[in-house]
Amino acid sequence: MADLVRYEVKDGVAVVTIDNPPVNALAPEVWTQIDDAVKRGVADPAAEAIVLIGAGTTFIAGADIKAFELLKTPADSMARSEGTHALLKRMEDSTKPLVAALHGNALGGGLEVAQACHFRVAVKDAKVGQPEVLLGLIPGAGGTQRLPRLAGAKMALEMCTDGKPVPAPKALAAGIIDHIVDGDLLTGAIAFAKGKATARDIRKVRDIVIPADGVKAGLEACDAMRASLKKTARGMRAPYAVVDAIEAGLKLPFDQGSIRERELFADCVVSRNPRRCGICFSPSVRSPRFLTSRKTRRRARSSAPLSSAPGPWAAASR
Repeated sequence: MADLVRYEVKDGVAVVTIDNPPVNALAPEVWTQIDDAVKRGVADPAAEAIVLIGAGTTFIAGADIKAFELLKTPADSMARSEGTHALLKRMEDSTKPLVAALHGNALGGGLEVAQACHFRVAVKDAKVGQPEVLLGLIPGAGGTQRLPRLAGAKMALEMCTDGKPVPAPKALAAGIIDHIVDGDLLTGAIAFAKGKATARDIRKVRDIVIPADGVKAGLEACDAMRASLKKTARGMRAPYAVVDAIEAGLKLPFDQGSIRERELFADCVVSRNPRRCGICFSPSVRSPRFLTSRKTRRRARSSAPLSSAPGPWAAASR
């Protein structure tokens, strides 16, 4: 197995570096090696905290969507997502502060990995997003459950139904990231992680309780988004599935909401009619009206196959 994730200790902090060029996509081997490296950091007496960072020009721009071609039935998808969700919960259960250091793009599964960390720091020109809807999918690795706990349901709905990336300053104001690093990202992330270790500060996003007024406002936002989608996403499945998943997270405990997310993701990923879910995977089929941006439509038509296209849109989540 190739070394796609590196481990080293710097200044008392375990640095886990994802190095799977060009966009550090979450291939199955990368998932496994991240899991192993975080476990190693937890067990390493020389490390008081852990930093997860991407090599090259970006954090993680998502997953290699070629893996989705293997998911022929909902049961296939549910089995795969069960393992992914369990892995992310293991990360979140780290007994040492786990900090995601973001630069470039943290998109799709990349942002979901970052949300499973206790904290997120970023350089000011980094971007975060959940663009799965542009591939006819929904976030399927906890994004519809953790993102509302960080940013509120309204912003989570917007990010997951329009697929647009959010710049770091806006993500900071929303609560998605915790700190903007001036200067070298790794140096700043190590300093931040050491501070959290000294304070013995660990925050599991899945344990954040949404207050009653936040739940009420979130459910109202779900209703409003469904009404809006009737005009902008007629015939599409994925945008509505996003709303259903986020709504489930507002009504149910985290684990039950996560199961609902996995079910909805499976429905989209194995659909016999991909256009019903949001975007056609074949360049020979016209892009759906839901992709209102001309630039986005051109990109969708020219990405064949999406799994091998360069850049951040080559990857979705998980």
